[in-house]
Amino acid sequence: MVKKIAEIALGVLALSIAGTGAAWATGGCVNSPENPTLVLAMLGSAATGLPWARARLSAWRKQRSASAAADQQ
Repeated sequence: MVKKIAEIALGVLALSIAGTGAAWATGGCVNSPENPTLVLAMLGSAATGLPWARARLSAWRKQRSASAAADQQ
């Protein structure tokens, strides 16, 4: 599971780096084909959601280990 999450994060990072080269070639924000405010908003919301996702995953793991321990008794 952790390996899959790492692969997804690496893919997102690679696509982000590839996208920045195209953005720099446009001549700035005035001639940019994408809306820089939207891009920053998506990046900010993804960064804000990461701690929430980690907390949910941690709680799920604790619940799963607790149920496994109860099943063994």
